[in-house]
Amino acid sequence: MHERPTITITGPADAVAAVPYVLGFHPSDSLVAIGTRAGGPLFARLDAPDAADRDARKRSLLDVLSRNNVRVVILLGYGTDDLSPTLAMLADALEGAFEVPHVLRVEGDRFWRLDRQESRWCPRDGEPFDSAATVVAARATFAGLVARSSRAELLADLAPVGGEDRDWMRAETERAEAKFLSLPRAVLVERGLDLVRNLIEVDRRLTDREAARLTVALSDLRIRDDALVRITHLDQRQQGRLWRDLTRRAERAYVAAPATLLAYQSYINGDGAMVNVALDRALEASPGYLLARLISQCVALGMPPEAVALTGRTPEWLARELGETRDES
Repeated sequence: MHERPTITITGPADAVAAVPYVLGFHPSDSLVAIGTRAGGPLFARLDAPDAADRDARKRSLLDVLSRNNVRVVILLGYGTDDLSPTLAMLADALEGAFEVPHVLRVEGDRFWRLDRQESRWCPRDGEPFDSAATVVAARATFAGLVARSSRAELLADLAPVGGEDRDWMRAETERAEAKFLSLPRAVLVERGLDLVRNLIEVDRRLTDREAARLTVALSDLRIRDDALVRITHLDQRQQGRLWRDLTRRAERAYVAAPATLLAYQSYINGDGAMVNVALDRALEASPGYLLARLISQCVALGMPPEAVALTGRTPEWLARELGETRDES
């Protein structure tokens, strides 16, 4: 598994600087909790709740932090002063179970600290910051992490290809279907496993023919699961590029497998933002796709990446852990 860069947070400025690189985008209208634990920091993001949703979001956040054995929490809110009551409420709720040294509100290029005793934000005009100029940002950038301007930009990274690229992929996918889908399953699996072994470690953009054949082959669960258990042992930057590219190029009927493999690869590497975007693509294409639903449950439960990594295991194990019946379509 690729090692994520070590992020050392020594105070509020480091926390504010780290969030966009860990999430993959600059958040807005969001709540972010940074928890310290034995396995490294945990970053959890929630959409800023309406008043009616506050209790549900509070319970969800407490459950995630407790499940991951977090001891110390820094709480950040991204948005206008309208977030202040929610931040104060969450800080009070967390205080009983965790140490909460900092509660921050971030808006634009300034952040404010909540004075818990005086119930006011300090200083009055906020503190200016430039996250790109910090040591945290430098280390994250060196490690290849990118802070996109918004979640919309992250979504655009997985948008389906169009135009001539789509025309070529459609034609090659039809050829791949004709080549593979009429085969006896044992022969299909044998040839599909050869494709996985020969293509998923290739550190270049696959040709349209290669991409089409691989996406069609991955529709068989035996072949997909072989790719799944290999991911952990391979170069993670190359794997991220591969599965992002295949998710964008696959025809809609074949999107679910590469998008779910991208979600899994992102999960075990702590890229929570890409996990959610990839799951959205998978479940939009195939709402009943079980492996995507299982990973989505892991996200909701706040399961740590090391607990989800299927090194030497298969999705049946994960299904049993989550009480699901393995029946994918």
